[in-house]
Amino acid sequence: MSRVASSRLHSSRSLARALPGVKVASFPAFIQPCLALARNEVPTARGLVHAIKLDGYRVQVHIQDGRVRLYTRGGFDWTNRFATIVAGMTRLPAAKLVLDGEIICAEQDGRPNFSALQDDLKRGRHDRLVYYAFDLLHLDGFDTRPAPLLERKRVLQSVLSECRAQRILYSEHFMDGTDLYARATEMKLEGIVSKMANARVPLGTMRALAKGQVLEVRSLRRGRLRPRGSKRHLKVTACSP
Repeated sequence: MSRVASSRLHSSRSLARALPGVKVASFPAFIQPCLALARNEVPTARGLVHAIKLDGYRVQVHIQDGRVRLYTRGGFDWTNRFATIVAGMTRLPAAKLVLDGEIICAEQDGRPNFSALQDDLKRGRHDRLVYYAFDLLHLDGFDTRPAPLLERKRVLQSVLSECRAQRILYSEHFMDGTDLYARATEMKLEGIVSKMANARVPLGTMRALAKGQVLEVRSLRRGRLRPRGSKRHLKVTACSP
């Protein structure tokens, strides 16, 4: 291992170790994802953070000693279907890593297009694929799931900042769900997802759903499209996280 790689590995382990509640753990198999409960109105309870609902495929990334595996929400291995995403993941500064996120087909303004994603997979086209990471479940020998969501995301953002792959992006969150929903509707996006800022990842999914830790509000209204973003990178201007 090079000196630079060794230094980055030490840094990622230090970040993981500093997370509250984390514990040393062996590398996990596929982790059953937390699924969202549908809601008709934007939740306004205190302690929630909100993010854009990305219209793509939910994908869990496993990196273990240079080997990358991509799993669908149902646990199917789709590694061979996303070669460009796999290549980008090899640049991350961690020997062992599990991410939760979404693969989308990004239009020129960054908006997801699910129909185009399905078509690209059929045609073997990869140049429009982007992975948005929104959670960190394991990092270099530490189970990060017991840490609060915002703490996990803080470390996730730090790890991703070391990656220069343009197709691996951090999914931002916002405090004002009502404002974010309005902007999502204006941009004709699918909706928003709301989560408790201090939420830990449970061992199963049903308890999380019962507690309402993950809520999804789909955008049903049609507004004037005024996207704010750069090529292949979706940006939404809203209140700061």
